[in-house]
Amino acid sequence: MKKILTYLIILSTALFFAGCEPLVNEIDMGELITDASQIDATITPVLKDGKVSNKLLVECKSPVLCQWSSDGGKPFIRNNGAMSLSKPGQQTITLTARAADGKMMTKTFPPINVEVMEEPEWNYIFGSSGTKEWTWNTSWVVPGTEAIDGIDVGPIILAPAEPTSITDFAAFFAFQTAPFDPNEGAGAKMKFSLNGTTVAKYNPSGMEIENGTVILELGPTTISGSLGILTFVNTNVLYPYDILGLIFGGPLSPLPTSTFTICYLDDAHMVLHVNAGFWGYYYIFTAMP
Repeated sequence: MKKILTYLIILSTALFFAGCEPLVNEIDMGELITDASQIDATITPVLKDGKVSNKLLVECKSPVLCQWSSDGGKPFIRNNGAMSLSKPGQQTITLTARAADGKMMTKTFPPINVEVMEEPEWNYIFGSSGTKEWTWNTSWVVPGTEAIDGIDVGPIILAPAEPTSITDFAAFFAFQTAPFDPNEGAGAKMKFSLNGTTVAKYNPSGMEIENGTVILELGPTTISGSLGILTFVNTNVLYPYDILGLIFGGPLSPLPTSTFTICYLDDAHMVLHVNAGFWGYYYIFTAMP
């Protein structure tokens, strides 16, 4: 009797586990990869109008887990798919792979020269030809700001810091020209070039007075409706001064930063915002023909 009971218990237990799905599906991982030279992976640039864009198609056929990275860009953690590069120019793509035994390997690919960017904001700022000039706004009014405290919207607007959007701030001053610096006032301009993401500043007479580079980072920020961040390196936006000191009888001082929130951008208009202590400024530009 005891033997019969034991056999029944064993049989019922076997039937129970037979009806369950396995917790881990075993996969044929193929040949174990032990060296980066064994990794079968390719990168195919996506062309736009015959030029290499910042979109890449990556594919890895080897039994490894892949992370693709570029110079300064965010990692792309998939074996296959479409990867975006964050800037133009020559870049190196690196594949970091983990084999089935946990070993980590790195495979570096030949540099890729990105000639055009897929995101429209790049064309808006740098132009479809790769260069574009911007000057102070003289006539366009930011949508939703047609009347602010009874004054016209000018090239520079003083407003409370950290507004929730471009359309609901209260402006206390609008400066029709940048005062106290004739090199950066009315008629001055900025020239953006996609090659090297450079920017040069010119005074009203057309003489170059400064140059540097810019970093464009697209994506939402703390300001509602914003498009991203524009940072100037080794230079700054036109008229990079905090004029609050002048308003209250103090000295003219530099802005506390060279990083600006992009609040509005199309092919002909650009609005940048920067905080300055308890206040902030909107810089409004119009593209030059």
